[in-house]
Order: sequence, then C-alpha cells, then structure tokens
Amino acid sequence: MLEQVRQAGDLGNKPLVLVLGSQGDGGNEQLRDLFDQQAALSTNANKLVVEGATHAELVDQENHAAQTSAGILAVVESVRTGEPLVERELP
Repeated sequence: MLEQVRQAGDLGNKPLVLVLGSQGDGGNEQLRDLFDQQAALSTNANKLVVEGATHAELVDQENHAAQTSAGILAVVESVRTGEPLVERELP
C-alpha cells in the first residue's frame, strides 16, 4: 500500500479528504505515516477521523455516515467553488 501511495504522484491542489474511523485504521498508530503520506499528495488535503467508527461503520452507521458524507460534500464544494478545503471546517 505504501508503494502505491508513493507512485500516485502529486495531486497539486486538488481537494482530498481522508476519512478514517478512530476504531479502525484511523486509530492504528502504525498506519499514521501512510495517512500522512496520502494527505501530502495534495496541498489541499484534510484528514477526518470519525470518533468511535470502524472502517465499515463509516458508511453502515447513520451518525458516522453523516460525518463521512460531510467530508465528501466538502470535497465537492471545494471543486465547485475553487475554495481550499483547508479553510473549511469538517465535522
């Protein structure tokens, strides 16, 4: 996986939100470097860690899915308006 991140190249300022569950990969200290490298692919990136969510619960549980959706919608809005993600507040 780390090699795939390295080969992905530079995304420039394209908006990127990493959505992670705190009880899944987002809570795994050993993967923190990977997520930092993924976020570094764009100068317009943000990490959203949904507290209490596992990877599956990011979409399976309504309260966690709402936060996941908000992160996705922030990317869509950033694309539409040209405003940077880093200036937006995520849930």
